Amino acid sequence: MGFKQSIGLEWTDLVEKPVMKEIENESANNGGDTDYYDIPKNALVLQDLIEYKKMNFSQGNIAKAIYRMNDYSHSSAVRDLNKIIWYAQRELERLSK
Repeated sequence: MGFKQSIGLEWTDLVEKPVMKEIENESANNGGDTDYYDIPKNALVLQDLIEYKKMNFSQGNIAKAIYRMNDYSHSSAVRDLNKIIWYAQRELERLSK
């Protein structure tokens, strides 16, 4: 005899269900739209995404360094992070002009 047959309930009926509080602004609950995470259907490699997002040289190098981090024996995570920081600082300088 199963649990439901013995007491007439599913085990999930006994688990307290979370109560969702009504929020006036829906985006406050879920962080807003996430369309920016969509990947174009024709994107096959990282370069396709870089071009789709119209990233400049520094932004593209940051994306590539993040993507390949810890995957190649010739580059350590520390080296990749330093590269990301270097390109990010250059990009900040460019945007600050």
